[in-house]
Amino acid sequence: MWSELASARKYLQSVIEQHDASNEELRCANEEVLSSNEELQSTNEQLATAKEELQSTNEELVTLNEEMHTRNVELTQLNQDLKKAHEQLLNYITAVVDTVRGPFLVLRADLHVQKANDAFLKAFRVSAKETENHLIYEVGGGQWNIPSLREALSEIQAGKPARKDFEAVHHFPKAGRLVMRLNARRLEQNPDEPPMILLSVEDITEFKQIEEVTRWLAAIVESSDDAIIIKDLEGKIISCNQGASRLFGYAPGELIGQPVTVLIPPELRGEEAKILERIGRGERIEHFETLRQRKDGSILDVSLTISPVKDAAGKVIGASKITHDITGIKQTQRQLAESLTREQAAREHAESANRSKDDFLAVLSHELRTPLNPVLLLASDAAKNRDLPLSARSDFEIIRKNVELEARLIDDLLDLTRITFGKLFLDLRMVDAYAILQDAISAAKPDLDAKQIKPTLDLNAEEHNVLADAVRLQQVFWNILKNAVKFTPEKGQITVESSVSGDGESLCVKVIDSGIGMTREELDRIFTAFSQGNHKAARRFGGLGLGLAISRKLIELHSGQISASSSGSGRGSTFTIELPLARPGCNGLLADELPAKEILANKSKPGSVHILLVEDHAPTRDALTRLLLRRNFKVASAASLAEARKLAAEKRFDLVISDIGLPDGSGNDLMTELNRDYGLKGAALTGCGMEQDVERSLASGFLTHLTKPVGIDSLEKALSLLMS
Repeated sequence: MWSELASARKYLQSVIEQHDASNEELRCANEEVLSSNEELQSTNEQLATAKEELQSTNEELVTLNEEMHTRNVELTQLNQDLKKAHEQLLNYITAVVDTVRGPFLVLRADLHVQKANDAFLKAFRVSAKETENHLIYEVGGGQWNIPSLREALSEIQAGKPARKDFEAVHHFPKAGRLVMRLNARRLEQNPDEPPMILLSVEDITEFKQIEEVTRWLAAIVESSDDAIIIKDLEGKIISCNQGASRLFGYAPGELIGQPVTVLIPPELRGEEAKILERIGRGERIEHFETLRQRKDGSILDVSLTISPVKDAAGKVIGASKITHDITGIKQTQRQLAESLTREQAAREHAESANRSKDDFLAVLSHELRTPLNPVLLLASDAAKNRDLPLSARSDFEIIRKNVELEARLIDDLLDLTRITFGKLFLDLRMVDAYAILQDAISAAKPDLDAKQIKPTLDLNAEEHNVLADAVRLQQVFWNILKNAVKFTPEKGQITVESSVSGDGESLCVKVIDSGIGMTREELDRIFTAFSQGNHKAARRFGGLGLGLAISRKLIELHSGQISASSSGSGRGSTFTIELPLARPGCNGLLADELPAKEILANKSKPGSVHILLVEDHAPTRDALTRLLLRRNFKVASAASLAEARKLAAEKRFDLVISDIGLPDGSGNDLMTELNRDYGLKGAALTGCGMEQDVERSLASGFLTHLTKPVGIDSLEKALSLLMS
């Protein structure tokens, strides 16, 4: 039991101890609670203070919120105002760009075109659609992809404010090669917006060309041997080149500022006032020959060319004077004048002698022709007289041909100078060379028969039509044959051969004889006028030695060649004639072609072709009228330009035949008018037959030129040409 009490006592003792400990803890806790309560009370006071502060802050925030709201409203209004100002700025820039006279672009920061003015679009021939909102380097198919422009715009994009007056040379497909002066400037906008780039383009191509020309002109002026002086309207020298210093003997720059009269002899200084008066009126003075004075007092013959110098407004402000030294020329002219005076006297004496010779030749020609005239008239009439037997008409035809040939020979003998200087005109037609050769052989037949020579013909050329004057070509063949007969012994051999040249362009005719031949010396001068061989036969048969000289000239006029060859004395001679073959399209008639009169008959029904005939010589006009009417043409004739113009205005004509020399003007002028106004084709019929006369008539519109006297065959051929 005591043990239980002891245990209980111990238990109670531990409970008391625990209770004391708990009390102690409670006491500590109470103290802590009291401390916490004090802290809470302090915190509550702080919270009360904080609440008051929060209330004050809230009031401030409300006030600030109201201020911010007011500022936000103001910023919104300001932003709207800024947007409106930006739009106005863009409109202003657009208006400025549109009013700029030169090409102008507004670029965005990415180098796309914001705006291109009309001047740009017109200058580079592009549209607004293909330019605006496109990258600058792609505009116009890439024509603005220029290295120097790329470099400048890259610098602007990098922040450089401007690139001024940089030049670019480029070839534009539509505008061509241009030299441009470019200016690029960076245009800043609002901070939140990218900048724009302004690009102006100035075409300075012409300015550069002027600069280059100016440099050339300056170089030319300085290098000129002529004196070039610029003076004002008071006659004071403003500038001069080195040529002026050299010509007048002054040091460089010494003439500047001096009156131009220092270069004028005292007795001629009155010229300057007259020159300045004309220059003041804007006149140009050219090649004014006068005298000028050097610094040492010596006098020069000069030629002046003076031009007014004008300002940009066209007002005359001075003069440019070019002084050319003609002293040497004047001296030469004076010497020439003296020589000409002497030559004129000699010429007059020679012309007097020549007129006497011409008068003698005219009389001689008349005396030689007069006996032939009735023979030719009777023979030509009898040759067409169908009442005579055919054999008789053939004999008369031979007489007619030989008389005409004799008349041509007389002309050649009396006017060899005309032939030598190429003043002989041919009646060229397409003819059969074989037929002409046969006529020549027939004409030489009496001489051949007298020597019992029978010519051998070996004609192998299948083409033998040539463009030639039939009578003149027969004259050549006859001369060669007659020469062969003359120097070939009796019963000798003469062969006539023909062939076509290797290139097929020429007819070659050779006359080969077995005569006395020629030496090398004789061959060298065989075609020289008045030259004959040294043979006794030459002296025995006589002659002037003109036949072969005339033949060579005639063949050359036919664009051909003639040559002679021989193996030496006693070995015969060969004469070779080469003539161009006539091709289709050449003027003239072939022997087997339809005659002109049949062409005319086929093409002109009675009254279907109306011809205007202009001829002031009444007998010729009447004869031509009758001949044309006989060939079924309808004819209206006029004796002057005035009558012809009146008829042309009143009636319709198909063709015109006109003389050149008319009482009131030139037939060439008339042909030009009729061809222009009415489309007429025409033939010139005139006594003017020089080469320049033919050229003038053809240039005025005539299709052919007929030189009087004209045979009916020539007239019919011309009409056929006009109607073809």
